[in-house]
Amino acid sequence: MLINIKGKVMLLIENDFQDTEFIYPYNQLKEDGFEVDLLGAKKAKTYSSGYGLKI
Repeated sequence: MLINIKGKVMLLIENDFQDTEFIYPYNQLKEDGFEVDLLGAKKAKTYSSGYGLKI
């Protein structure tokens, strides 16, 4: 029997984050039905990865 527990998770983010360390977990959690919130040091700030991805 497969039990699918869905809920809310929070990912921490800061400038110069590694793209793959954000994208893969974020997408997998969303696909699995979780609500994903992002938490950064400053409210309503745009954070940039080392390769220029903006969140």
